[in-house]
Amino acid sequence: MQNWKDRYEAKLTKPWMKKYFSYRGRLNRKPYILRSLVLSLIFNLFLPLVIELLARALPTGEIVFNIFSAVLGLVYQVASFSLIARRLHDIDNGAESFIKLSLGVGIGIFVIGLVCLLLSLLPIPFIRVIMEGIITFVIGAGWIFGLYILFVLICLLFRKGTTGPNRFGEDPLQHVGVTPNP
Repeated sequence: MQNWKDRYEAKLTKPWMKKYFSYRGRLNRKPYILRSLVLSLIFNLFLPLVIELLARALPTGEIVFNIFSAVLGLVYQVASFSLIARRLHDIDNGAESFIKLSLGVGIGIFVIGLVCLLLSLLPIPFIRVIMEGIITFVIGAGWIFGLYILFVLICLLFRKGTTGPNRFGEDPLQHVGVTPNP
């Protein structure tokens, strides 16, 4: 019986799928930067234009826009986490803790903010004041967490990968004929 990671990797049959959605192996800086740029261009420029055109052309445009946006956001996050995970592997760090922390804190901030927002809509002045204070705290925590993620991403851009093989695989630079400096 295969675990979920093996089943997931087995479904990645096309080379482009392995480049953008595989969580195995290592990824050095240049492909990480280039693939991140490609993802950003596709998911932040091209596809929103296509979705907007679809939303205007179809009679139920707003629903179509929301569904496509949610699906594309999920695909973008999976691809981004894949690139980050393999870049973390290249510097000999496991990606599980980063991904769990990112998802856990992100979902937690969203849920707390949503609950507080909904409770602040109640016509009870005391609850509204408390919930607005909690929302302010959650927004501040979100900014701090966002700065942490930004710091990690900047480190991934500039930190050189482990020379030679590590516990996550072979050195990707050795496969392209680049000899690492001693």
